[in-house]
Amino acid sequence: MRLTAGLAFVGMVFVSGVGASAAVLEVDPTVPDVLATDGQCSLREAITNANDDAATWPDCPTGTGPDRVEIGAGAHYPSTAILVVGELDVVGAGADTTVIDAGSFRVEPGATARIARLTISGAVGYGISNAGDLTVDEAVIEGTISYCPRGHCTWPGAIHNEGGTVTVVRSALIDNEIGILVAAGSCVARNATLAGNAFQIMTYLGATSSVVHATIDGGTVLGAEISGSIVVGTCGWATSLGYNLSDQPCAWLTEPTDQSAGPIFLGELTEDPVPVIPVYGGSVAIDAVPAGECAASEDQLGTPRPAGAGCDIGAYERVPPQVPGSRCGLGFEAVPILLALLHGRNAYARYPRRRPR
Repeated sequence: MRLTAGLAFVGMVFVSGVGASAAVLEVDPTVPDVLATDGQCSLREAITNANDDAATWPDCPTGTGPDRVEIGAGAHYPSTAILVVGELDVVGAGADTTVIDAGSFRVEPGATARIARLTISGAVGYGISNAGDLTVDEAVIEGTISYCPRGHCTWPGAIHNEGGTVTVVRSALIDNEIGILVAAGSCVARNATLAGNAFQIMTYLGATSSVVHATIDGGTVLGAEISGSIVVGTCGWATSLGYNLSDQPCAWLTEPTDQSAGPIFLGELTEDPVPVIPVYGGSVAIDAVPAGECAASEDQLGTPRPAGAGCDIGAYERVPPQVPGSRCGLGFEAVPILLALLHGRNAYARYPRRRPR
């Protein structure tokens, strides 16, 4: 069932394919983060009703089993972590327009949550803590901040998995101390960009993490199984499942399909709603995975894989130019190649960082 909450009006509508009489609950981000009967449905009130399967707060529709809360464009400022205890989709209008500013989510044991199409920015501690079944889809988590109760500081991070399962798809984790901390349970990151995190992925003993068709720029990787991914500016400790590409001879690149030489030619973060690091013409990442061995049917931006003779390594699938010379020769793609050669680097070149906000 889909739940939606309106700012001044809550009504029943019919939603095709969802249910004969599904409530649609749209949350306006400008509604204050309060629990009060004031004629306005806040995000916290909507999720409380969904958790309780009841009309705990009459300003929002009644929660009835698997619910969906939709957040409009704008910035929302939760005062404390928002708990999810049932089965719930929390969906924004797009990661470039719906921002959870200085707020966070916590998915409790037994809960199933999908958090999608929004940005979590500047959360204190972790952007999302999970002990249930969590999917992060088309989302950005960036710039988390240390939490220091009584002088004891914890490292901030994008996602903390405390014992459940986490799937991160078509998402970007940017500029956090930790991208993903897998303290227990399991995590799969597919078609994802991890950039500017001090620790990109940290996996504790007894937990498992898998990275598929990702682009990892800098930081440290600990304990992950990695396949079809670009890893630059770091090595860390990982297990290769093949078709990985690095700018340095990492000890864990043990499969015959792994590469640690040749031009990678990376750009910088794009201005897409979920930023990605593109590869340019001439990169050895292009078509490096045979079509029959592609582990993903699309890239982070939704481009079908393969776009050429094979799948590209990393989160980005380069579409071959349709007009000869339109994206090659001395055109746009020559810029990072020339920069790399001028600076004596054959691995990758960067534009100044361009953030989506």
